[in-house]
Amino acid sequence: MFGFRASIETGGDADKKNMGAVADHPNFFVSDDTKALPEITGDEYEQLGDGLLNKGKLYLAYIQYEKSLKLKPENIRVEYKKGLALLLAEKNDDAIRQFEMVLKKDPKFDLAYEGLGRAYFQNKDFLQAERNFQKAVGLNHKLWKSYNYLGNIYDQKQDYEKAILEYTSAISIKPDQGFVYNNLGVSCLLAGHNQAAIDAFGKAIEKTTAKAGSSTIWL
Repeated sequence: MFGFRASIETGGDADKKNMGAVADHPNFFVSDDTKALPEITGDEYEQLGDGLLNKGKLYLAYIQYEKSLKLKPENIRVEYKKGLALLLAEKNDDAIRQFEMVLKKDPKFDLAYEGLGRAYFQNKDFLQAERNFQKAVGLNHKLWKSYNYLGNIYDQKQDYEKAILEYTSAISIKPDQGFVYNNLGVSCLLAGHNQAAIDAFGKAIEKTTAKAGSSTIWL
C-alpha cells in the first residue's frame, strides 16, 4: 500500500520448513557425510555459514553456525547470525528469542536490536518494531535498513513527513537502493509533495536499472 517492497530473498518454503526442523531438532541435519568432514576451526565454520546464508541456504547456514559455537561458544557474533538465519526463514518468535539472548550478553549489540525490529515487523507488532529500530539507530547511525523500516512504520501510521525523514536518512547512508527511493516517492506523493515524489520515482528507476541483473541478497 505504501510502496514498501521486500528486499530479502530466502531459499523459499523448503528453507522455512527446514528451519522449523532445526529449531525443534538441532541435530536433524547431521548426516554421515557431515560427520566425515575433516576437522575445521570455529572461524571456518562461521565462514561456511556466511556463504550459505548469502546463497539463501538458511538451514545449512544455521547448522554451520551451531558447529562454530561448539568450538567457540563465546562468539556472540555467531549467535547473532543464528538469529539472522531464523529471521530470514520467518521463524520470527525463535529469532526474537535468539536476538534477546545476544542482547543479554551485550546490551549494545546494535544489529541485534535491528534484528529484533525486523522480527517484530514481520510479526506485525509495529510498536515493538519501532522501539527496537530506534534503539538500533541510537547505537549506530549507519543502519540504513532500520531507517527504511522506520519509514514503513510511519507510512502505516500515515505520518508521511516522519516517513520522509527516515527514508532520506536511509538514502544518505545507502544511496544506491532503488526501492528506498520508491518508498520515499510514495510518502512524498501522499504528503502532497508532488515534485519531490516525481524526483524520487525518477531516482528509483535510475537506481533499479543500474542494479538490474544483480543477485545480491540484502541481509
